[in-house]
Amino acid sequence: MNRLIALAALSYGTVALPAPARAQEAPPPLPAALPAQAPPSATPWLVGGGVLLGLGVLNLASSPACELSAIRSSGHVPCLAMSIAFGGAFVAAGIPLLVVGARRREVAAQLAGLAVVPGPGGALVAWGSSW
Repeated sequence: MNRLIALAALSYGTVALPAPARAQEAPPPLPAALPAQAPPSATPWLVGGGVLLGLGVLNLASSPACELSAIRSSGHVPCLAMSIAFGGAFVAAGIPLLVVGARRREVAAQLAGLAVVPGPGGALVAWGSSW
């Protein structure tokens, strides 16, 4: 009977008593942030939009010259209709390019401090600025 009690006490002691904690290795250090890539430039959008808008306005502004008698007497395609059509098309293409370029410039200024930092279980997005 004493053996049974001793065996029960021994098994209870090993189950109920906490075991010492095992040593764990430190997690690997996080890698450095990826080099920040420059945001896409808005300059091509702004230049293209400005050129198309300028050509369209110039074409529309010069359309009254088509009504002069020297030009009207030639047998070519009606000058006024072509000036208005091409001028309107250039203006219609230039304005959206300018708007897209302006928005890209704003977004690029806002995203200048963002960086992606890879980690062991995924990635983090970090934002920093200085003032």
